[in-house]
Amino acid sequence: MRAAVFVTLLLPLCCWSYHYKAISTPVAFHACLTTNGNSLGRLHVLPFDRVITDTWEGYIRHRGSYRIPVTGVYVITWVTPVVGNIPLELVINGQQRGRTAPANAKGEGNSQTTTGVAVLFLYRRDVVSIRTHPDFHPVGFIANNKWQDSCLSLWRI
Repeated sequence: MRAAVFVTLLLPLCCWSYHYKAISTPVAFHACLTTNGNSLGRLHVLPFDRVITDTWEGYIRHRGSYRIPVTGVYVITWVTPVVGNIPLELVINGQQRGRTAPANAKGEGNSQTTTGVAVLFLYRRDVVSIRTHPDFHPVGFIANNKWQDSCLSLWRI
């Protein structure tokens, strides 16, 4: 009997706590690569391993993905300096929802920065990641050095 009363009292507190955080804590995430993205293949998820901001702790490091904590409209942007030709995709739950590709497909040894932006309605528990294109084998590498960062950012508006 005591356990049932305890659980009954705890449940509303847990739910209230989540809803209070959803209202009072903004969802914001920003992470970058710490090394060059070399030896990339098709469908390679970029592992943004230097997390700078993660207000809801939604980043899944071993998958290179972010799990959406609160349903709503999100702005997602990714910046990738590329030497070569590496088309990338924004992926939500395994489905392509945005793309970037270098302007010069030949690459020719110069760094080209691509930036993608998407504004999407996402549901709680949706998974966001950036990966290489499934139909093209990447040529070159994603640059990351003291002059340029490869980063993924998202926030709820």
